[in-house]
Amino acid sequence: FYDVVLAPLLRDVSLRAILRLSDGRHGARTVFCPLSSPELLEATVLKPKPDDLLWTGWHELLHLRVDPWSEFYAPESEDFRGLYERLPFSARRKNWIDSFSEHNVRAATQRILRLRGGKDAQAALAEKDRAEGYLFQDALAEALADYEGRRERFPSLFDFFPEWLKTWRAQR
Repeated sequence: FYDVVLAPLLRDVSLRAILRLSDGRHGARTVFCPLSSPELLEATVLKPKPDDLLWTGWHELLHLRVDPWSEFYAPESEDFRGLYERLPFSARRKNWIDSFSEHNVRAATQRILRLRGGKDAQAALAEKDRAEGYLFQDALAEALADYEGRRERFPSLFDFFPEWLKTWRAQR
């Protein structure tokens, strides 16, 4: 499941959470507080842009799969943990694994947008990601093009993860 909650709070706050229910189901929830500014109210309630909704939705849904896979590969990611220090504070997230997973999700989101909206849609999102301080998702998104072309060898993204780690290592 995926929920978008509009909270009538007068604060500049948004929250995105992955929920794991007691019965094992996963879901995601995004909370926006659109009353904190006229611009945010217009963007989330009055005139949401379809492209923004598309990438936000895919981004949050990808967390449901990519976060557990990133945690699974956490021991291997220690090889390039030093990349965390290169990230600006705005992109550091809670810890290294959270930042590692966020980059993986952003890369996959870029590729989905490319498949759905073309090269320009991917480029626009890549620009936003870089402006927010994310440094490694562009190379990861390029690696996903290789995955897309070799699905017979890599039936799922999880199967491709060891190859994706090579892209991470190259960033050192």
